[in-house]
Amino acid sequence: MEYIAEVERETGMKVRKLHVDGGGEYKGQVTPILKSLGIKYEPTPPRTPECNGKAERMNRTLNNMVRAMLAQANMPNSFWVEAVNTATYL
Repeated sequence: MEYIAEVERETGMKVRKLHVDGGGEYKGQVTPILKSLGIKYEPTPPRTPECNGKAERMNRTLNNMVRAMLAQANMPNSFWVEAVNTATYL
């Protein structure tokens, strides 16, 4: 509810549908709320990351950035989290 309100406030537009991965973690809890707000719930089929191309591409880009930063700085993989945070910020 907070996320939907924030998105609507920031964009000035009403949320009409919510496209989520097919994990189903929140389906039972979220579906009635979305239905009451008139928002269409659109899950992707399970185990099909190719249906979520933008997020998968961003994950790949971040991982490539992290590997490059760690290799360039000769840092061990134990700094992975800090490198991910830096790549995300950049």
